[in-house]
Amino acid sequence: MKFKFKIISIFLLMILMMFAARTNTAFSDTPTQAECVRMHDEIEDDFKKANFCETDTDCKVVQLGGWYIDFGCYKFVNVSINEDELLDKVHRYKADLKCSGKINDCASSGTPVCINKKCSGKKAL
Repeated sequence: MKFKFKIISIFLLMILMMFAARTNTAFSDTPTQAECVRMHDEIEDDFKKANFCETDTDCKVVQLGGWYIDFGCYKFVNVSINEDELLDKVHRYKADLKCSGKINDCASSGTPVCINKKCSGKKAL
């Protein structure tokens, strides 16, 4: 009888430990809200720094929306900017950090144009 009690006790202790380990987030890879905000601000700053021009031909549109909706539907940047580097960082924010839960609802970006040394979108009339 004591043997069965020990086995049941060990079994229950193991279940309790597994439950505690599963619910303990102290060592989790899940980012805090502050980390998500910091990363979001850093990415927004990268897009702002990438938005410069002298003429309309200096500008291009980076389509976001969908998976990347946290940063808007699109961003206008200089054609010299490596779009993949920006999108890789956004992807890490979404896929690795899992910082978002927004829903996509985007309109057309319009044609990229340079206005006051910043790339912007010109809507079709």
